[in-house]
Amino acid sequence: GEGPPAAMETVERTLQDWDSCRPAGGRLPAERVPEILECATNRIFDPATPTQLQQDAYALLEPEAGDAMGDGGQPALLERMLLRGLCMVVPPDAREGRVTGFICFLRFWQAWQELWRRLGQSGGQTTDEPLVEEMASLRDALLRRIGGVECTVQEVVEEVVAARRMSADEAAWALLETSVTALRDSMGSGDEEPASCSIFLICELVIQWLREIVQDYRHGARSAKICAVKDVCRCTVREACFQLGGRGWDVEAAMIGYYGGQTPAAGGGAGTSWSSHGAKLRRSEVECPICAEPYATGAKPVVIKCCFQVLCKSCHERLTQFGGAWPEAEFQCPFCRGVERHSMAAAAFWSHAAHRQAAQGGAAASAAAAPIFGILGGTSARRRSSDGGGSEGSSRSSLGSAIGGVVRIASETGSALV
Repeated sequence: GEGPPAAMETVERTLQDWDSCRPAGGRLPAERVPEILECATNRIFDPATPTQLQQDAYALLEPEAGDAMGDGGQPALLERMLLRGLCMVVPPDAREGRVTGFICFLRFWQAWQELWRRLGQSGGQTTDEPLVEEMASLRDALLRRIGGVECTVQEVVEEVVAARRMSADEAAWALLETSVTALRDSMGSGDEEPASCSIFLICELVIQWLREIVQDYRHGARSAKICAVKDVCRCTVREACFQLGGRGWDVEAAMIGYYGGQTPAAGGGAGTSWSSHGAKLRRSEVECPICAEPYATGAKPVVIKCCFQVLCKSCHERLTQFGGAWPEAEFQCPFCRGVERHSMAAAAFWSHAAHRQAAQGGAAASAAAAPIFGILGGTSARRRSSDGGGSEGSSRSSLGSAIGGVVRIASETGSALV
């Protein structure tokens, strides 16, 4: 099977279920618990879920005594999780046997995490994005701090700042930290006691932040970068997140950092080379993954820029479609489904130039290869040079190393960078 979904996907599903229960901002009326339990039931009895896991999760819905809330019996575990620390705004109505008040999103999220765990859909150590664990830790810390309907804004700021400083992805916390800090400043009370606010307002800020993060990790720029590092380095999602988060989400730096931290045996340091974008060409790749034609028989390898995979020149040409009157070709990547558009005349020119300069060798080769780097890695070069000041020497060194990598690839493997 496909295995459990990544942990960030379960957060996305939790948000979807929260929306389906028709919340009012960061809260749900306690009277809506039956609808919440119906939503949980639909998740439990998904046909794709194994029967044993369904039975384990259904135990969350079975009352220990009695049939309903308020009848004197013990409510089901899921109800207890939702109603723990219930934000009471109106006393219970004894005549109708109902509990009134509101369930905050943080409690809903906590209860749903237990539901996903019992359904075997809480991810795993190799599939979890580390940020998901950090978000859950913040949630639990806020619930421990908060009592009743109101909370101290300063305490929330302190928890968010502490979470950011310990995070594998500090940049991801920027929106939430900015939001809670602005709330604290707007409610500043000078020398008076720290300002308090409704827990539901904090929940609204958390929900807004979660939506931004989930969108980026599941469908946005972070998702694309995680896939690129994972596919090239053959590492887990978790490791890709650690490498990217620690290097400002720079894909090239993350790839170089991943292999730089490996021993020669594990990382294959000997007999390898890098393209200007940091893609590692391994000598173990002896045949085209599409047609299985050995490269030794003349099927020269081509490195594609979108995801740094390697395939033979013939397959690359077959996957390239030429336009009409405009001299531009469109390459449909079979690995990441990306689309590359480039001038075939320019690509052919620089490919021949790389082979020609590699044959000449020496300083002249590095100098002549500079235009190739300008096309393939210009963005990275400009980014490094824009650091200014003391980084100038480092930028020149990185540029020279990258140019040398282009020449080495051309001379050692005979590959063409597309």
